[in-house]
Amino acid sequence: MNYAADDYDEVVARIYEAGAGRIDWREALEPLARRFDLWSLALFGVAKDSRNALFIHEGGLSGADFALDYLAVYHRIDPHIGPALALECAHSKWLHSKDRFDDAFVARDPFYQEFLLPRGGRYTSCAKLFEDDETAVLLLLQRAQGRPPLASDEVALFDRLRPHCVSAVRLHLERRGRIADDLDLACRVFSRMRQALALVDGELRLLYGNPAAQRLLARVNAFSERNGRLVCRNRDDDARLRAAVRRLADATAAGAVETPSAVVRVTGSGFTHPVMVLAAGLPPAGQSTDAPVVAHEPVVAHGPVAVQAPAPGQARVMLLLHETSRRRQIDPAVIGEVFQLTPAEAHVATGLAEGSSIEEIAAARGVTLETVRAQIRSVYGKTDVRSRADLVRMLLEMPSFDQAGAPAGRSR
Repeated sequence: MNYAADDYDEVVARIYEAGAGRIDWREALEPLARRFDLWSLALFGVAKDSRNALFIHEGGLSGADFALDYLAVYHRIDPHIGPALALECAHSKWLHSKDRFDDAFVARDPFYQEFLLPRGGRYTSCAKLFEDDETAVLLLLQRAQGRPPLASDEVALFDRLRPHCVSAVRLHLERRGRIADDLDLACRVFSRMRQALALVDGELRLLYGNPAAQRLLARVNAFSERNGRLVCRNRDDDARLRAAVRRLADATAAGAVETPSAVVRVTGSGFTHPVMVLAAGLPPAGQSTDAPVVAHEPVVAHGPVAVQAPAPGQARVMLLLHETSRRRQIDPAVIGEVFQLTPAEAHVATGLAEGSSIEEIAAARGVTLETVRAQIRSVYGKTDVRSRADLVRMLLEMPSFDQAGAPAGRSR
């Protein structure tokens, strides 16, 4: 397999444009993912001491929720990450899952069983692009289930692209560091707010989301994240929010004297309780202002999410998200916090409380019945109950939590 000279040059140019912040990383990664029939192609930044995620930029068929779920939880149990950060994985080497993890390992490993396989992924190849005392950036190539691992000629072509990826990643880290260093304090303040708060640019690209916003966006079905952008599931809602954000961004970029704002009601598809979005324009990044400015902060599990750093001069819009529902509901995130359940266990417990059968839970999650039964046994042990009836009664008797009272994210 090979690229024509013009195609190769275009791929390289896009990689550098993404590193410099002129285009989304997805615009550079998506053509490569299609070319190599990859389920996912991702750049993954990780803090070496804590193994916490710093960022992920992804292209492929893995879906809108893949990066968010991976960043929130599953990178911390990904068996590829530990070996890939060890000294044995030098910059000139590759780590291939087919050489390390056989079918027996895959059948019992929670990363595969709870995350990768249910979403459609299978084989992973990993290379290290950057490393210093604190940070490593990995290139993750994943094939879908039913597709073979990368062939040697495909790996050789990625080796040809690797020096350009390394240079682009260095540009990205330098640019990201310059912006984040000056604004770290403001990010930390926003991360402690109980109000769900997100920052977007004029195209609804997600720049930042505090933990309360993460919980809300994961819980309601009014929104989704696609290619780094916030999208309303209802088309009419999406058009209204997009028009409002664009108007506010244009007004602030033009130097509006008063802070412009707008209120948008987002109902979603089949979502009966709306989310009210209060949008307010913020001065462009790099513009002198007395107001706090927030840009790209490193992403950590249960911490602020940042998908892309704003370029200097880029207008931003702050979104305050408020659920109007007062309906009592069992939130997997809350019961997970209270009882120290894994995300899979929390969803299984919620399914049981909502009346789903073991077969329905297994089918919905794309796992085996035995996996669900094992998770139920673990739930019973952690919640100290002996039967499904006891579990349901206990969950329904728990105090109600909304986003203002939900426990802060726990460490795992």
